[in-house]
Amino acid sequence: MSTTAQAVPTNVGENKGTAVAMVKSGEVVRQEFGATSIEKRAETAASVLAAQAQAQILARRMVALQRPRDLDDVRTRIMREVERPGFAAAAWYRKPVGAGVEGLSIRFAEAAMRCMGNMGASAPVIYEDEGHRMERVIVEDFESNVVFERDLMIAKTVERRQLGKGQEALQVRTNSKGETTYLVRATEDDLFAKESALVSKHTRTLILRILPGDIQDDAKRRIKEILHGDAAKDPEGEKKRIADAFASLNVMPADLKRYLGHELSTCSPKELVDLRGLYAAIKAGEATWSEALEGREGTDEPKDPAPPKPGLDGVTEKLQAEKTAATAAKPKADPATCQHPMCPPSRIDKLQKGKSLECEDCGSVFHGQAEPPKGQRKLDD
Repeated sequence: MSTTAQAVPTNVGENKGTAVAMVKSGEVVRQEFGATSIEKRAETAASVLAAQAQAQILARRMVALQRPRDLDDVRTRIMREVERPGFAAAAWYRKPVGAGVEGLSIRFAEAAMRCMGNMGASAPVIYEDEGHRMERVIVEDFESNVVFERDLMIAKTVERRQLGKGQEALQVRTNSKGETTYLVRATEDDLFAKESALVSKHTRTLILRILPGDIQDDAKRRIKEILHGDAAKDPEGEKKRIADAFASLNVMPADLKRYLGHELSTCSPKELVDLRGLYAAIKAGEATWSEALEGREGTDEPKDPAPPKPGLDGVTEKLQAEKTAATAAKPKADPATCQHPMCPPSRIDKLQKGKSLECEDCGSVFHGQAEPPKGQRKLDD
């Protein structure tokens, strides 16, 4: 709350002047036409937070310069993290998108950030309205003064297959399975889960941009060795552990059977590794079970035929396709007993050299041996 005091003009001796009160801390003096106003302002939270953030950044950079990292030590610490029991399963994710998208998970990125040291990550809100929230994901390396940023827009809506009591559909659409889905306003819990998943995904990407690539390659190689080794060493135990892990996400063994297309007991070691990666992706919020199931089943769906060409090109293409289909459906005759007029060997003598002729009944191809008439070679050339 601000108060304003206005001075009253007075005559001092022969010169006209203005009586002004003493300026105190937190007051702003403005000279106007014939008067002076004093405004008292309180300290705002924004300026306090800005000063606090600046002080924190300076302190972190001073500590980073005094205690620089050694990349050899960083690699050793990260590889020691990979060897911890159960960490490899959480450090690798796989999503069934197309041929499969896999890589180092957010859990690995967080461990790598701790091992690197002298790094910071934040996600302040920079804009928000009734329908959206914009956050800026920031990852800083205080030693090299490298900063990576990425803005993400979070819609305050979610999709539901059924409307709850009192819910109002903002939009209705039909998904790839022909099911009706409803776009509704997100609750606080829905928005928190959606925001956490997106921030984690972008934070992982920015952290891995700072972590040296050779260390990432070594970690990937060792993680795959551990995962494939566990699946091959004790497949029955790994199947039970995967079934229990998915059960914690409300995904039952019957759902896994539908996803795999066969019984869980007949899984190969590679399928077990893929399932473990899918579990890590769902748990980290990078994918959902419905998306994984839809992507898996969508790979077997027939593609829509290409639209026909317009005009004469379309008619020619259609006739050619019908001719090809009729030829493929027609049974081939025996070349030794074929009675087609193009098939007798007597036609070969009349066929010019360099030309070929295919029998429509038996499929035999004849190549000409006769020389073309005089003058025709020059014309053909």
